[in-house]
Amino acid sequence: MEANVGEPFVLNNYTNKVFASHSKGYVTVSAQGDGVHVIDLSTLHPVISHTLGQSTTFTCPSITLQDANYECSTYSASDNELWLWRENLASSVAERATQTQNKKTRTLPHLISGLYTTPALPSRILCTSAQGEITALHQDLATNTSIQATWSSKSKCTVLKAWVFVWADCVFLSTRSSPGGAIVVQMVEVDGRLRMLGVGVDLEDKFHEVWDAEVPLEYGAEAFRDGSVSVSGFVSILLSNGTWSSFQLQSADEVVYLNTLDTIQLTALSFISSSKNSDPSSSAIGPVSLLSLGTSHVLLAGLTTTSSPQLALLLWDLAFSVLLASHTFALPSLANNQKATVTLVEALSQSNVLLVLSPPASTTSANSSSQKSRKSQNSQPISSGSSSIWAVPVSIPQPSSLANALGKAFAAKPWLAASPVDEPSYADATEGDKQGDVEKERRKVLVEMRAAIGRGQPEGADAVFFAWEGSQTTSSLLPRYVLNTVLQSEKTGKANANVGYSSKVVRHLLERGVVSGLMVGDVDYGNVTVVGDATGGSGDGNGGNGNGLLEVLRRRGDWPSISLALKTVKDLQEVDVVACLSFVLARHRQSQAQDKSHPSDAMQVDSPPSIGVGTDADVPTLPAFLSLLLHSRFSASTVSSNTTTSLNSLNSTSNTLATPTAPISAMPTFSTPALRFAFRRYLSHVDDVICILEVLDSWMGQWAGRDVRLMPTGKAIKKAKKGQAAENENDPYADIPGMSQISTFLQPLLDTTFLTLIQTPPAYRLLRKFKAYVDGEIRGVEETGGMRGALEVFVRAQAKVLKEAREAKEGKEVKEVLDWRQRRRMLQEQAGVIGEYQLEELAF
Repeated sequence: MEANVGEPFVLNNYTNKVFASHSKGYVTVSAQGDGVHVIDLSTLHPVISHTLGQSTTFTCPSITLQDANYECSTYSASDNELWLWRENLASSVAERATQTQNKKTRTLPHLISGLYTTPALPSRILCTSAQGEITALHQDLATNTSIQATWSSKSKCTVLKAWVFVWADCVFLSTRSSPGGAIVVQMVEVDGRLRMLGVGVDLEDKFHEVWDAEVPLEYGAEAFRDGSVSVSGFVSILLSNGTWSSFQLQSADEVVYLNTLDTIQLTALSFISSSKNSDPSSSAIGPVSLLSLGTSHVLLAGLTTTSSPQLALLLWDLAFSVLLASHTFALPSLANNQKATVTLVEALSQSNVLLVLSPPASTTSANSSSQKSRKSQNSQPISSGSSSIWAVPVSIPQPSSLANALGKAFAAKPWLAASPVDEPSYADATEGDKQGDVEKERRKVLVEMRAAIGRGQPEGADAVFFAWEGSQTTSSLLPRYVLNTVLQSEKTGKANANVGYSSKVVRHLLERGVVSGLMVGDVDYGNVTVVGDATGGSGDGNGGNGNGLLEVLRRRGDWPSISLALKTVKDLQEVDVVACLSFVLARHRQSQAQDKSHPSDAMQVDSPPSIGVGTDADVPTLPAFLSLLLHSRFSASTVSSNTTTSLNSLNSTSNTLATPTAPISAMPTFSTPALRFAFRRYLSHVDDVICILEVLDSWMGQWAGRDVRLMPTGKAIKKAKKGQAAENENDPYADIPGMSQISTFLQPLLDTTFLTLIQTPPAYRLLRKFKAYVDGEIRGVEETGGMRGALEVFVRAQAKVLKEAREAKEGKEVKEVLDWRQRRRMLQEQAGVIGEYQLEELAF
């Protein structure tokens, strides 16, 4: 499963600051100056509302519990008072109105800054304070004895953030000393230093101080902005200067300690202090929030530093310091309000995360990220302004692994600050550099290439590169700088047709397979650093803003290189490829309109203006580009639905028996969610979709019209030396994608555009034809399904012969495998030369 951060959608909007929590399909919202509202996520409508008046303030998020009888218990806190409402969702409207008026109130000996529940303590509510107190209460709150126990820290402290875990799930703790219950983890400030406390609450309401460890940081607690802790013991702490440190909680001899891991330095986010002095919190004003998503996966939310601030959602794997996925989107209401608060809320399901956007915090907020921000908020009244609660779809590969981190290094570069120990810049070469001779020679090559291209002599740049490349080994970093050198006019984000360009070097690097889709853009050119998005693409974190490899090549009109990139570059973003498809589609529709307005026998004096830099002859036709896309990025093994499964089965059975299908590339296949996003962005016009469907219809019609034969005809196959069937290079259907590839591409396209298509009468004919194709393929699968077992051995033999023929054509040594008759004769010959030693077989 690929990591992905999807498009957020709004659950609800409110006029003032809000808190939010999530539990079993419900979101509980505490709106300052309003009341408590419980939203059902299945309908996105409130099922419970408690209006309390404009003077009501909350000090922490409210929580809601539901039992098996549909009775909901809602808990809210204001200062040191705890409120409880019970309401049965199965009751009548009149009964629920009476239940709503029955509010229970209990007063605690301390202010309440957090409410928590855990399956490990099913009948308890845990209340925490900003000074470190923890109180366990019975969920009923029926009597004054509902307060079971209260724990206080030995030293005076200020709680910066708190988490609650099931004790038995904390793998970093010794199971021998676990009495059961829950663990309350607190990040606290003690005498200006940052410490981490672990307090256990057992089933008998007894508190146990499990650990008290100082966090080894260079700065004090005043620099703390946010932190995250996972049940596996992975800890991350974010400071206001952009330093993000990782730690691992470990235990030895019943002692828990923090083991220091990697540290990264963030940039391009508004919460980071702009000051370069020793105080990391001197000018940090932007919002930021962290949320652990299991193991070392952490989701970060914050505003960017661009002229029009956007909200960035960055999914990191801090165990390897890589950015797995990202998404940014514009927030007009927060564009001029850097003091707004952004909060990520943990959900029960890892497929969705809650995002709370609120105006500046009020005096009653007890969850501010740092001590300085709390002091600045104490003088502010309750701020009015628009607040919103968003649901963010996320997908995370669990657990964290090196395989998921491979190839993600360049994605994080726009969000990481430059470091003195970074790799040397190849953009400029100076006499004072103290690099090795190899590095100096590489920089010299790049400078000469840039100079040649600047003089309008791309052939000279080609000669310099190939003269050097013939005697050197390509570095893992050099291809990136070579690409940006050849395409250096693109660093300004503008295409320039007058600047010399030669695709010879680009195609050579593509053929060698050393090019990544993220290599173009975000390069240090001397003293100027061009910073783009994490994916080398658009501000939405999914590419397509003109800085990616495909977009730069398209502006150059280098379509042969684009075709080669689709076959060799593994990490191309779906949105970048669909952007190229939309360009080809625009040319296709332009050509159709031109043919209608100017018949072939009419003389045309003025041609319509071209789009981009390339000529009309360079742009491939829509069927040609679609065929290349489906062959290279849609494997037959990529299945999205039962229909696709049926088509795939048919393609692998009957079509294999008929004629060899088009070869399936080994390139990574595209993900369905990313394709849906790309289709929504670039295929918004129904006429564009119909053009694509017409091409797919012609291909599916050809597949449906082919005969399924048990023995292929002589026209469909050719024979090898020994008479076996081999690949037929002259197969007229070789350029047509397989049925499973077509259906895999068609599935997300219809998912995205179906509602629009059913409102467009010209699309009805195509939809009916697709249904007829699918029905016919399903019938074919049912008719031939019983033959699969008997013919499987022949299909494997055919695949083996094709593989051997392909390897022989490529010059690879093919190991001869003898059949059973040859193996028996060889054994007999070997037995004859053994001599007096014979092997006797005795049967009893």
